[in-house]
Amino acid sequence: MRTGRILAICLLATGLAPGTWVRTPIAPAGPVTGVTVTPLASRAGLSGAIEVTGAWEIESPHPFFGGFSAMVGLDDAALLIGSDRGWMMRLPLPPPLAQGGPRSADLEMIDYPRSLGLERRLFDLESMARDPQTGTLWTAYEGANAIVRDAGASVPQRPDTVRRDPIQMQDWSINSGPETMVRLPDGRFIMIAEGKDDVPGKTRPGLLFATDPVADTKPIAFRFSGPDDYSPVDATALPDGRVLILLRRVRYAVPVRFDALLMIADPNAIREGKVWTGSEITRFAAPDYGENFEGVAFVAHPDTDGEAGSVYVIADDNLSVFQRTLLLRLAWPSG
Repeated sequence: MRTGRILAICLLATGLAPGTWVRTPIAPAGPVTGVTVTPLASRAGLSGAIEVTGAWEIESPHPFFGGFSAMVGLDDAALLIGSDRGWMMRLPLPPPLAQGGPRSADLEMIDYPRSLGLERRLFDLESMARDPQTGTLWTAYEGANAIVRDAGASVPQRPDTVRRDPIQMQDWSINSGPETMVRLPDGRFIMIAEGKDDVPGKTRPGLLFATDPVADTKPIAFRFSGPDDYSPVDATALPDGRVLILLRRVRYAVPVRFDALLMIADPNAIREGKVWTGSEITRFAAPDYGENFEGVAFVAHPDTDGEAGSVYVIADDNLSVFQRTLLLRLAWPSG
């Protein structure tokens, strides 16, 4: 019995991280990589109230391509995507009616924490937020439960890079820490811990910062509740002030199986010490979209005064041959 249990654990570990043994790097970890973007015609496994207007599989031979766990919109032309290995990629948005066969491109990838001179243990980048007016970027890291603000040269008289380890986040799990961070249009920030998976009815700790989380030392603490067994993994702000929250469920098998959903929630309903939740609007599941979706970003359409746009969702392939890097685009109508 003991031998069988050990074998099962070993097989499960292989299913969770098969890239460690199976995927062979065929390109150096340099700053430029070639990618292939292939449109997907099937919509089997996609359901809900939002129309899916595009689906693509993205592939690259770069050894650190994949593992994408956070995403923000740069403008109406590109997404900035971060990985749980600390790499960043700027991905041009697919054309609105992109069809046909695979397309190839060269993209720049940056080892982001190293480019800022951050310590080595800050690599597990799990969430991002961005100020569209200044370009300031905030990144949050599991393991250290830290937040880093990178203002670059865009904000005069502000240090380029500032790190803070909020005391309110220090008891968050090492492996299930600040998975969700979103900057609201009014300048507030929401942080939510992923928490432990597969615990029915478990709420997750959350923080509402009145301003920059690197500067605000007294956030409001609350609890977030989603459907049983689903954990929050990212969020994005909508033009009307509400947020879309991406949640992911893991079902342990060989290989491991996933499904995900989007909830919509109103931050104005957050209260100190109370439970905050929202309403489910879309699901991503098997047979064709049972992937490890971990990043979501809203990008406004410039010709609609920001009221309408597209919601992009990206999957983390865990550097595994059993999983894929998928990008989905969903239509967000005005009103």
